[in-house]
Amino acid sequence: MEIKSKRRSQIKILIITMLFSTALLKSQITINYDIKKIPETRNYRIYISIKNNTDKKYVIPIDTTGFRVYYPDEPVSEFYYEQADRGLGLILLFKDVDKYVTGESRSHAFRETDIDDHMSKEYKQKQNTYKKEIDRWRKKYKIKDEDAAKKNKYLYNSLKILNPGEILSFYKTFDFLDFNDNKDYYNLYPLEYDKKYNFSLEYSVDKEIYSNLTSEQKEIFKDYIFLYGRQTSDISQFEVSEEEYKRN
Repeated sequence: MEIKSKRRSQIKILIITMLFSTALLKSQITINYDIKKIPETRNYRIYISIKNNTDKKYVIPIDTTGFRVYYPDEPVSEFYYEQADRGLGLILLFKDVDKYVTGESRSHAFRETDIDDHMSKEYKQKQNTYKKEIDRWRKKYKIKDEDAAKKNKYLYNSLKILNPGEILSFYKTFDFLDFNDNKDYYNLYPLEYDKKYNFSLEYSVDKEIYSNLTSEQKEIFKDYIFLYGRQTSDISQFEVSEEEYKRN
């Protein structure tokens, strides 16, 4: 697999200019990323840094544990928060000529001959533990609906503070055939080998998602500006050979 940058530098700079609800305040947030190949695998390690270049204090919702999958019918005001999907992560985009490749979410049961393996005792125990966590969260923040509590918990735990000049840095390993793996589910992009794709990252957050927070939670960040907006990074060529495609 090989990524060939259209620029000499591997560092891609993504500048996000956003409007905020009360005053038409423009702010610049820079997102840099660098991709390095992991030899003898399909994997790449993506190093990402997000910097607040202003004198304002921001709160940014971003899941640094994985990537958001491109689903063409999913509005940015919605976000998946269960199974493998990381709805508040940066979006991985693979463009084939004039359209983006749609990502997929699968159960590991697809890898087994017997789909009942997915409903194992261990899996059920994990589901029961998660349900108890949501029940405690729902009671703590007085959220009546269970699904609303799940979304609220995911959003609240994904909020990151960016003080003036502060940089949020993280990295993730990425395999286009198996990422965001949580042992029960995983994501993938059904790419073809020996075919060139335009690869990019997108940050996309709709201001409406903050309606999923409680008044109590918003009060915690009363001195911060909730960030929202959408921007796509520079484009690189992404291509995988048949030999590398078959690697684990």
